[in-house]
Amino acid sequence: MKNTRVIKNDFNINTITDFHNDLKDSKNEYITNLYWYPNTIVLKHIIDFCIKNNFKKILEIGPGVDPFPLATTTVGFNEKVSNYLDINIEHTPLPFEDKEFDFLYCRHVLEDINYPLFALNEMIRVSKTVYIETPSPMVEMSRYIDAERDNDIWNNLRGYFHHKSFVWSFNETIYILPKYQGFIEYFELGPDLLKKLCYLLDNYPVYWNNYYLCNTLRTFEIIDLSKNLPDYLKTIIDGMEKSINNTNNFTNNFIFYK
Repeated sequence: MKNTRVIKNDFNINTITDFHNDLKDSKNEYITNLYWYPNTIVLKHIIDFCIKNNFKKILEIGPGVDPFPLATTTVGFNEKVSNYLDINIEHTPLPFEDKEFDFLYCRHVLEDINYPLFALNEMIRVSKTVYIETPSPMVEMSRYIDAERDNDIWNNLRGYFHHKSFVWSFNETIYILPKYQGFIEYFELGPDLLKKLCYLLDNYPVYWNNYYLCNTLRTFEIIDLSKNLPDYLKTIIDGMEKSINNTNNFTNNFIFYK
């Protein structure tokens, strides 16, 4: 899959230290990390979901390098999109009526901006059903994630160094927590948790992301955790567990449904 690390078949994880050393020493040989591309299996099911529900008006926020093929309206620049709206979603309301769109598609956007709460509320306002995908907190707390970059300082930082927020979901709740790179560099996750992260991320690519798919006419909640700094690490670890459970529910109920 395009958006995952690909480890050679003969690569064995004996210890966490060996794992990290091998990633650092052989990153160009062992890793293909194009996280910004959609997971092809998930994308197929999202497309099928839209077709099955006969969604006509589909809005995409932030098309990135691989625009959603069913989008009828696009906010944000992409060289493959000729007709797009240039809007600063961090502080400018979307120029659409409430529930104007049948479906909204947004992946790997909220974690990049300074004011995700404002943008998220606008997305939910204008759409009947939303799909939001963000990097998993597990990825944001792992090192050598930006290993494709030929810079040892960047490679050693946790997660994607340019991201501004952790964003995850569980049930019908979306959580937003500022990502303070200087803080998280000094946190120790412990060998058991670190081993769990390595195992999941290297064997099950779907855990690289967090997935939120919801009919916004149902009950939902957005929780801003920006004031939860005294329990910052505890909040992140709780976010990891919630994101794992969220992905389990998403794949079991959506991708692997009968």
